[in-house]
Amino acid sequence: MTFQMPKLFIKLKALLESMGDRAKKRGKYCRKEIYVRGEPMNVSSKGLDQKKVRTPMALDNKDIYAESSEENPIVPYDVFDSRRILGLAAYIILGIRPDAAHAAAIVARFTGSKQTEAVIKHTVRLAWYLVDTEKDYVLTFRKSLDGLSLSGMVDASFANDPKTKRSYFGYVLRHGANPIAWRSKLEASVALSTRDAELMAAVHSVQHILGIRFFLSELGLLKEGATSVMTDNKASMEGVQNDKNHKGSHYMGYRLSWLREQVADLLVHFEHVESKKNVADIFTKVLCEDDFVKLRSELLNLEELVS
Repeated sequence: MTFQMPKLFIKLKALLESMGDRAKKRGKYCRKEIYVRGEPMNVSSKGLDQKKVRTPMALDNKDIYAESSEENPIVPYDVFDSRRILGLAAYIILGIRPDAAHAAAIVARFTGSKQTEAVIKHTVRLAWYLVDTEKDYVLTFRKSLDGLSLSGMVDASFANDPKTKRSYFGYVLRHGANPIAWRSKLEASVALSTRDAELMAAVHSVQHILGIRFFLSELGLLKEGATSVMTDNKASMEGVQNDKNHKGSHYMGYRLSWLREQVADLLVHFEHVESKKNVADIFTKVLCEDDFVKLRSELLNLEELVS
């Protein structure tokens, strides 16, 4: 079973085509980028469709965080309103395209304040990515061989917001093998370590899990036993599953105590997953195209899953 919103994609494309030169697709949106010594670099895209936008955000995205200047001026909303584009794109992303959630989370922080040329550029790229990949990457639900158990994957980056040094977190919840909820968001406060960032992300994911558990229980569809929450951070997982107090635990005391209580009540249990297999990584950072493609295939349940 696949989920599509053809009318919304048609509307998004028509909106882009009606908004003038700023909303046009640019050739640079279709280039392939990789990291070389930590810096983004364009490489040959031979063999790839060079007329399609293949990723929702460029690796080189520092300009979206930059202050306005002569090279990056503020554009009034009566001249170009990127909020119209983002609003429609976000509706699609929340419904059927979790692969673009992180790009939307970044762009959304800036479209509502001082809209610069860089903000417009990244918003337009995100929208064209959705339009160009509408039929190629469709959220697919498949029969679950292991039954309809509820599970989740959660991840967090560390201090990867250049302005605030806060961390992005994300999670995906599955019923059986199929994604039913996802989120990408900047954490509300600065984390003092990777472990703290992961714990903050775990709280958000478990809160969402508890709500879905209640809903499934009301429907008589909740499978007995604790919900599995997978994370790639052993320090945070071990901190939740035992009562030992790490030297930095008092900074996260309330969150740790709450998570430990959910584990003790057999509502959730934490499992370790390798970083490369943690699909939630797609919600926490802008990935190079090859890594993005692998996680997108698994997230959307595409026919040819990439191992």
